[in-house]
Amino acid sequence: MELKVLCILLLSLSIVLGPVRAITGAPEDFEERLRSAKVICGEAGSFVKAATVVSEDIVNDDFCDCEDGSDEPGTSACSNGRFLCRLDGVNGRYLKASGVNDGVCDCCDGSDEYDHPVQCKDHCEADRASRIKNLEEKIELTKNGLKALEKLENKKDEHRAHLHRSMQTLNLTIDGSYANYLKNNVAMNRLRGLRWAVPDHKYRKSETDGKRKLPPSLISNAADDSKENEHSTLPVDQKCVELYQRTKITNYPFLWLEAVVVRLFSVLALGPMWEKVHPTGISSTLDNDLINECFNKFKKASSKLREQKESLSSQRNDLRKLQKTLFEDPEEETTDGLVGMSAECYQFNDKVYLYEVCPFTSIKQFESGSFVGYLGKWDRWENGIQLYSNGMTCLQGSIAQSRINLSCGLSNSILSVQETVKCVWDFSMTTPAACTTSMLAELEDLLKITSASP
Repeated sequence: MELKVLCILLLSLSIVLGPVRAITGAPEDFEERLRSAKVICGEAGSFVKAATVVSEDIVNDDFCDCEDGSDEPGTSACSNGRFLCRLDGVNGRYLKASGVNDGVCDCCDGSDEYDHPVQCKDHCEADRASRIKNLEEKIELTKNGLKALEKLENKKDEHRAHLHRSMQTLNLTIDGSYANYLKNNVAMNRLRGLRWAVPDHKYRKSETDGKRKLPPSLISNAADDSKENEHSTLPVDQKCVELYQRTKITNYPFLWLEAVVVRLFSVLALGPMWEKVHPTGISSTLDNDLINECFNKFKKASSKLREQKESLSSQRNDLRKLQKTLFEDPEEETTDGLVGMSAECYQFNDKVYLYEVCPFTSIKQFESGSFVGYLGKWDRWENGIQLYSNGMTCLQGSIAQSRINLSCGLSNSILSVQETVKCVWDFSMTTPAACTTSMLAELEDLLKITSASP
């Protein structure tokens, strides 16, 4: 008796509720949530004016009640509606509502053309086999990438030592450049004094090169000269170097004393008499033409040395920034593998431009062997993407910047370069440094799910 009553109650309940059915184009739990009044317009994330509970009688009735199209998962009534291809992939795949019953088979089982005469071939099993094969290849790639990562991580300490040596060498070079710069300035000051100490007489113009030779008694000691110029090569010609060596500070008293006598003879118009006296002083062996020529050469050399020092100082600042980025204050994304990767620069040629990427430093562009400019200098990480900013100025006035997307691979290489937006370049690179054990675990879990799914 009790069993009979229970059966009657269940039958009555099924008549009231109706059969549980899967709603076309909707997730499997859509019907269950619909009966419990948990399906609400806008729950998919779209913006709606007001939340409206979806009732069963308005679902797939070919009329768009919800602004987000959630009441029409199986029709094309809503322009922003979405149809779920349940067997496409592990979690299914959504397509736009406009693709429902349009005569084109989008879902692997053809479920999107349920009310169209077109005959769709079921290729879900073939797609699943393809996904399994693709996952197996990715897993194998990731495993090999993790093996290569071990070698890359071992380069970290070597790279640290290399940067330290480079910094020491750069400091020595800068010091040497600055020493040469100061020595050139000393030479300029000496020659500036000679300009006054050696007046320009008309009779001096007829002097021969032989008469301009320095008297042996006033030639500086050869050992002193070599010592003075040790570790320093003045970028001027030999005659100016010799002039620089002649004008030792110990010779200056003779210069000034002779200068007073020369000027006195000049004021008294006794220049020819001075020629007959033929003094042994230094000024009698020189003329203003040589002094001015050498002065200008030393000045030009000083200017070049100053530019060289500024350039080297800029390189030193970049090197200090790199040391801080990699070792002193690295960001969370900067792993040991990426530090090892940054020990080298990588090139990519697209037949028009040559690109050179030096990770965590800069990106350069070349054309026909000539340097075009920087496409950016290291800035920061942003959502796993490397950002390089403050590059060259483009034609429209904007500043060049680049982004590098890293993916797991067996080697460090650039796959592609594309100027996606004006003056913004996107680089795609592979590296073992992007391979992680968590990535491998996710791939293996996904393979299990895909292999077990029907």
